[in-house]
Formats: sequence, structure tokens, C-alpha cells
Amino acid sequence: MTIDILLVFPGTLEALTKRGGGREDLLLRVAMVLSNSFNVIIIAPFFGKYRKTAKLFPNLIVENLYFPASKEYPYSKNKFSNIISPLSILLFYQVMALIKVIQLKKNGLRLVVLGDMCSGIVVAIVAKLLNIKTVYYEGNLTPWTEPGIFTRNNVSFIKVMWSTFNAIIGRTICKVTNAIIVNDGLIKSGMIKHGTEDGKIFIIRGGVDTDIFKPMKLITSSKAEFTIGFIGRLTEEKGAPVLLKLCKAIVDKLPQVNFMIFGDGPYKKHFEPLPNVKHIGWVDHYTLPERLSFIDVILSLQKTFGIGEIEALSCGKPIIAFKIGEMLTLIKDGETGLLCQPEIGSVIEALSKLMSDEVFLEKLSENARHEAITHYDWEIVGQRWKSIIEHVLRE
Repeated sequence: MTIDILLVFPGTLEALTKRGGGREDLLLRVAMVLSNSFNVIIIAPFFGKYRKTAKLFPNLIVENLYFPASKEYPYSKNKFSNIISPLSILLFYQVMALIKVIQLKKNGLRLVVLGDMCSGIVVAIVAKLLNIKTVYYEGNLTPWTEPGIFTRNNVSFIKVMWSTFNAIIGRTICKVTNAIIVNDGLIKSGMIKHGTEDGKIFIIRGGVDTDIFKPMKLITSSKAEFTIGFIGRLTEEKGAPVLLKLCKAIVDKLPQVNFMIFGDGPYKKHFEPLPNVKHIGWVDHYTLPERLSFIDVILSLQKTFGIGEIEALSCGKPIIAFKIGEMLTLIKDGETGLLCQPEIGSVIEALSKLMSDEVFLEKLSENARHEAITHYDWEIVGQRWKSIIEHVLRE
């Protein structure tokens, strides 16, 4: 079979599970849309029992490379493993991917989509030499801009060196690829500051299955309590220190408010003693909509949207966030959520407003659902990707 498009998945996670973050799911969904018009193949590491290929649709095949996906995502408890994993991806996973690209070149391969800089830098360079067009997807703020909402204090020499190394790889892959699709305007601005031309960078945000993630009306025993949801890893860059301060401050000021946390991380131990926190941990993708039905509002402590925020909107959950970064663009203040000053008191004030006005909260909920359907449904996101792919191929 002639292959038009190859998607090279990051060397950390497999293609056909919901085990990790949103990038793998995004690339798989995009591949599904592209397979309606092109012959598409995905290559990815394997998890569990090795299976070489899986045919999803007549024009879409997943081929597992003989390279194991990460057992623990996103970080291993073993620090040595966290160092070895990126190096093995650079040295071994890319070699396997490169061999596949050379083989598919004989079958008419026209374009390669690269889902990660470490997994794709060598492939991008060789593809350019072989006159195969490339599109690079970037969904991480690092190394293009500081991901945390406040400046971090525990920046080590190793982190600085790793960030510098990533920046060098990032600038190189941006230079050699034909087009770059980013998840965020902050990433685009950072790339431009690093020397990438504006015209080759396109912003396409993540997506959601609006048929799965939808509002669910469940009968609850009492509405005396108000529940705030937090979706994400409990790390510094995701805002865990700020969340911890807020949880402690609200115990006395708003005793009827509870927090429901979906995610694990190094800050988990700090939340366990708090009486107003229920730690759910990682939740299966298909169970999350039901879990979100018990939530009144979602708190986001990032500079931009992640998949969790988009899924929450689709479930009709308004978002409270700080007036920083892309949130000024992504959240319509007073329509799909509330924007606060970057301080604890401003968040408490916003919560008090929502708790005292049920009609206003219901309006925000309806608008949030509409926002997800009109901007983030996978079919819409996939068609945006398809337009850019076709544009690159025409050039």
C-alpha cells in the first residue's frame, strides 16, 4: 500500500491507550481524520505485550516499534530512569523511526508528522535530505517559555542544562521542518523569539470528544457544599503550591467549599492532611465525565489550557483562572468562566460570587458547553490539521 503520511509518536507513550497525557490522543485523533483522505501509518513504542501492527481503518495502520513505552508516566520514581529514558529515545527510538522513514520513502511517503522534538530531531533532518515534507507538533511550553505561573525557586544546574539542550534541539527542528503546529500562542511567541519565522507556525488547540464529555445530571443528597475540581499533575509548573495555599486559606473563610483533585505528583503528600480536600488521583478517561458531574467549577492554575480544561468545558464546567498568559484569550470572563488577579483573595472572591448566584453559575455552565462544541470538538480540530497538511503538500 502506498503511504502518504507517517506520524511519529513520542518515544514515551504508546498509541492505543489513554494511559498518558493528551498529546498521544490528539495525534491519534488527527490520524483518524487524515485517513479519510490519505493513507496514514503511525509508528509508536509498545506497552505490555508486543504487537507489531494494528489496522484501525482501511487507510490507517498503527505499527509498534520494538521499543518499550514508559512504565511510569510522566516521571519515574527512579531518578536514574528519568535520565536514561530521554537518552534512549534520542539514541535508539529515533534510529528505528529513521529506518521506517527510509523504507516508506520507497512506498511514496510524502509527509512526516513529528510529535516530539527528542523523538523527531534526527528524523526531521534526514527527511529534509530525502525531500520528504515534515510538520512538527509542539504542545509543551518548555523550553519556549516558563511554564509556571510564578518564578520557580528550586532551579538546579541540571534543569538549566537540560532546558538549554532542549532549546537547541527545538530551534533546529523548527528550522528544518516545513510547518509547525503549536497548541498555544505562548509557544508560538517563544519560537519566534528563538528565531523561527512567524509564517510557518500555526496555532491549533487540543480537542475533546463532545459525545463522551457532556453534562450529566446526577441526583445529589445536598447542595449545601460547593465543590472545586482541579485536573492535573501536582507539580510546581501546574500550580500545586498555589493550590495548596488556596486550600488552606479556604478552610476557615469558606468552610462549605471542598476540593476534588484529579492527578498525582510530588505535592500529593501536602494535601493529604487537609480536611477540605478529596484526592481522587488518576481517573480513567471514560470515567472522568461522571466524576466531573459532582464538580461545580474547575480551577486552573496554568498560563494556558490543557486537555483537562477543554474536557471540563465540554462537561459544562466553568473555569476559574488567573489573568495571565493565554487565559485572557481562552476564557471569556463572565461567560465561560471567571478571571482573577493572581492572588488567593481574588480567587476566594470569585468563588463567593458563584456560590451566591446559582442562575449565574448555570449560565456559565451552558456557555462552557457551547464553547467546547463550537471550538474544540475533534472533528473541527482534525479539519484544521487537515487544512495545514494539505497546504504543506501543495507547497
